[in-house]
Amino acid sequence: MTKPELISLISKKAMIPKKSAGVVLETIIDTIHTSLTDTEGKIRISDLGTFKVIKVNARKGVNPRTGKDMIIPEMRLARFYPAKSLRQAIRDNDNKTESKTKTKTKTKTQSKSESKSKRA
Repeated sequence: MTKPELISLISKKAMIPKKSAGVVLETIIDTIHTSLTDTEGKIRISDLGTFKVIKVNARKGVNPRTGKDMIIPEMRLARFYPAKSLRQAIRDNDNKTESKTKTKTKTKTQSKSESKSKRA
């Protein structure tokens, strides 16, 4: 889903103009950015997950162009850890998709066997 699609969805669900929905989304994104760049570097949204800044230590690496060893400096990276309810919703959706795929596969297999028996 893209940002304009998200704005459109917010607009429809909240029954507000798209311009207002855009301002709301921009405010949320700006707040998340601000929170992550602060010293705490963490924001938790229940039923969605936690955005967190982690520190990655310096490590050895290889420059892919030259093949020479190099030191990759330590850095801070943003990570997202989904909430349990989000993980479960995704798993449940995967299970529904798998059962639909199995049904389609069985139908195709049955159709092939039926067409073979008709030919004979």
